[in-house]
Amino acid sequence: RPITLYASGTAALARALARCAARATVGAPEAILPAYGCPDLVAACVHASVHPRLVDIAASGWAFDTDGLLGSLSSRTVAIVSVNLLGIPDGTLGLTDLCRRRGIALIQDSAQFLPRQPIEWPGDYVILSFGRGKPLNLLHGGALIEPMSAIADSMSHPASDSFRDRLVNSSAAGLAFNFLTRPHPYRLLSCLPGTGLGQVDYKPL
Repeated sequence: RPITLYASGTAALARALARCAARATVGAPEAILPAYGCPDLVAACVHASVHPRLVDIAASGWAFDTDGLLGSLSSRTVAIVSVNLLGIPDGTLGLTDLCRRRGIALIQDSAQFLPRQPIEWPGDYVILSFGRGKPLNLLHGGALIEPMSAIADSMSHPASDSFRDRLVNSSAAGLAFNFLTRPHPYRLLSCLPGTGLGQVDYKPL
C-alpha cells in the first residue's frame, strides 16, 4: 500500500478526508468522529472542508455506540474515522462490513497505536503519528497509508517535504527532549507557569 509522509498525523488525516470527499462528490460532505477524542480530529475535518459529525462511544469499550452511529449516517457521510487509543480495541474490524455496504471510506486513526500485523490495518486509510509521546516518537511528523487504488492528484495539502526538512534538523531537539522527559527535569519543568504540559487545545491546521 502507498505510504506518504506528512508534517503531522493531523495533516495526514486531513489529506485522507479530502480524498474521501473528492471521490464521493456530494455536497456538504460529513465524516463520523468519536465525540470523545483529540480536537485535532476536528481540525483535520475543518482543513479538508468536511463537516465533523460527533458520535458517542459505547458505554463499555472504545467502539462507537451502535445506535448513535447508525442514526448519524446519511447520504453525505463520506468517511468514518475510527480511533485506536493505545491499543484498546476500537471496533474497526466490525466497521469494515458496514462501510463496504454503505460505500463509505473507513479511516483508521492509529496516532496513538502502531499496528504490527496486517490484520491491524483494516482501514481504507490508516493514519500514523510520530509526534512527541507517540509509540514511534520522532518529535514530529506523520504518515498516511492509502489503498492500492490511490492515485496522485494536484489537490492542495500539507507538504510531506516539511517532514523531511524538520527531521534533518531535529538532533538538538531530540537531545533536549530526551533530557527533559526524565523524571526530575520533567517535574521541574512542569512547575514553570505557562509551559502547558499535557494541555490539549484546538489548533487549526
